[in-house]
Amino acid sequence: MISYIIATYNVGETLRDCLQSFYDQKDKNFELILIDGGSDDDTISIIKEFEPIISYWKSENDKGIYDAWNKGLNHIHGEWVSFIGGDDRLLDEHSIERLNTYVADKDFDFIYGYCSIHSRKDKFVKYHGEPWEAIRSDFFKGVMKLLYSGMLLNVRVFKSVGRFNDRYKIAGDFDLLLRTLLLNESIYFTKKHSEIVVREGGISYKMRMGVMREVQSILKDNGLDPSTPTMRFYIFKTKIITWLTALLGEDVVSVIRKII
Repeated sequence: MISYIIATYNVGETLRDCLQSFYDQKDKNFELILIDGGSDDDTISIIKEFEPIISYWKSENDKGIYDAWNKGLNHIHGEWVSFIGGDDRLLDEHSIERLNTYVADKDFDFIYGYCSIHSRKDKFVKYHGEPWEAIRSDFFKGVMKLLYSGMLLNVRVFKSVGRFNDRYKIAGDFDLLLRTLLLNESIYFTKKHSEIVVREGGISYKMRMGVMREVQSILKDNGLDPSTPTMRFYIFKTKIITWLTALLGEDVVSVIRKII
């Protein structure tokens, strides 16, 4: 069984689509856990609407997404865990069925595939996903080309390296991946779809430079060089993208990046 943990805060605009995609599943062998940070929009009413498919939910103030994910881990029962956003959704009604069949004989710490990236208006933008061998070198230099939404984590990861460090507010997922992969590169890329549709515009999109600063701190904490030429290049590129986004807007920059 896969346990899905969703941290929410004022995501009423997209949460219904997310939860509806779980409600529509033909295979009900999954676990859905929602940890809300004290939303004051219609997030809570939407959660209550879908209570029949939710194993556990709670709304209270927290210290951020990684604190919420850690709280969610207290309530999982599955062998695999997946963290998705309240603006993401499953691909179609057979997603859980395909995933449960696929992971039945896999023995890795992390499994990921390619996924569909959509705009905020839920329009297809691109496919994302590359084999580990192709992105491995950049990853250990701080370039996160792995998409965390839709990735499956074996529960043994949290027994071997602990939980998310909630000192980080944006790049705690990179920190957990790095700590684990430095010990054991048990990670598998499948050419199959991850079964998750990810919307652009999450916190990592809005705070790109903050992500880079946290990544540099994480590299340093783990004994790696935070100022390699590769890292300096991506910081420069991030500054350009941030400047263009402020000038032209997210939609225009997304189109430009897609063309490039």
